[in-house]
Amino acid sequence: MIEIRRLTRRFGSARALSGIDLDIPTGETVVIFGHNGSGKTTLIKLIAGLLRPTSGVVLVDGKPPRETRGRLGFLGHDLYLYPHLSVSENLVLFARLYDVGAAEAAEALEAVGMSHKKDALVHTLSQGEGQRVALARAVLHDPDLLLVDEPFSGLDETSAAALPAVLKREGRTLVVATHDTERGKAIADRIVVLENGRISAA
Repeated sequence: MIEIRRLTRRFGSARALSGIDLDIPTGETVVIFGHNGSGKTTLIKLIAGLLRPTSGVVLVDGKPPRETRGRLGFLGHDLYLYPHLSVSENLVLFARLYDVGAAEAAEALEAVGMSHKKDALVHTLSQGEGQRVALARAVLHDPDLLLVDEPFSGLDETSAAALPAVLKREGRTLVVATHDTERGKAIADRIVVLENGRISAA
C-alpha cells in the first residue's frame, strides 16, 4: 500500500529525514520507534500528505497521499477538533466531510468510550478525553490506512488497553509512531527504528 523512495525532508538547514526507503504492504501494522527528533512525526505527516517531501517519493496505492485522503485516517499531536463545538457536533461535521452518516459518528464515539461526553464542548475535555475524541474522528469513515502518532499519550490504563481494538481491523494498514515500546511491540507486525532521520532497523 505504501511505497517510500529516497525520502528526504528538511526544515531550513535542519534535515529531519535523510533518504528513507520503506515499503508497507496492505494490512500490515508497522510500529515506528525512535527518540525525540528522530523523524517519526515527520515521516507520519509525509505519508498523510500533511507535509511535502524536500525530495523523494511517497505513494499510497501508487498515488500521492493527497489523492487518497478519503481512504486515510490521521491522529497526530494536534487534535484537529473545533474547541468551541461539542464532541458530537465535531464528529457529525467530519462525518459529512467524509460522506458518512451521523450513525457512523455515534458508533465511533461509542468505540472510544466517549458517548457520555457527546454534549461536552471540546475545550472542556481532559487531554486523554480529547485524544479519544480525535481518534473517533480519525476512524469514523473506517479508513483503509490509519496513521497515528503517539496514540497512547495522555490515556489512562483502561483506555490505553482498549486502544488496539479501535486501531486495528482486518485488512487495514496501520502505521503507529510511539515511545511506548511495550504497547507498540504488542500490536506490531513489523518494527521500524528511526535514528537521526534514517532507518537503523526494520
